[in-house]
Amino acid sequence: MGPGLDQPGAHSTGEGSRPIGIREVVEAIDEVPDPCSQSMGRPIGLAEMAILRKVEVSHESISVGLCLTEPTCLYAFQIAESVQDRLRSVFGEDVELRVEFLPEADGMWWTEDYVSPAARVRLAEARRLDRRSLSRIRSNQGPSTEPDGPDGPST
Repeated sequence: MGPGLDQPGAHSTGEGSRPIGIREVVEAIDEVPDPCSQSMGRPIGLAEMAILRKVEVSHESISVGLCLTEPTCLYAFQIAESVQDRLRSVFGEDVELRVEFLPEADGMWWTEDYVSPAARVRLAEARRLDRRSLSRIRSNQGPSTEPDGPDGPST
C-alpha cells in the first residue's frame, strides 16, 4: 500500500448502514488496475502501485487522493472515473465521493520505489520471463540471410 495508508479506521455511512473502514476503501481501490500496467499485461492495483496516497472517511463521504506516475498521464480521468465506479459499487450510490489528484504526495513525486514489494516481485519475474522469451527468439533467428546491400555482401 502507498505511504500512510496502513492505518485502521471505521466511520459510519449513515443511520442503519454499515461502517466504512479505511482498509476496506483501500482494498476496493486496489481492485482498480493501473491502466499502463494493464496494457502491458501485468495489471497492478492502484494501491499496490502507490498511486493511491490518501483516504479519508467520514460519515457519508469518502475522499481519495491520487498521485499519478507522470504529471501528463493520459489515463488520469479514466483512473478517477474507475475509482468512483468501484467505490459506488462497493459502498452504494448515496456515498459522497471526492477524488483528487495530488501534484505530489508527501513532498515526493511518484517513483517505482513506492510500488509494493509483492508487486515488485511479480514485475521482476515477468521481466525475467520476457527476457528469456526474447533470448529464445534471438537465438532461433540464426545468422541473417539478407544480403548486406542491394548487390549482396561486399567483398
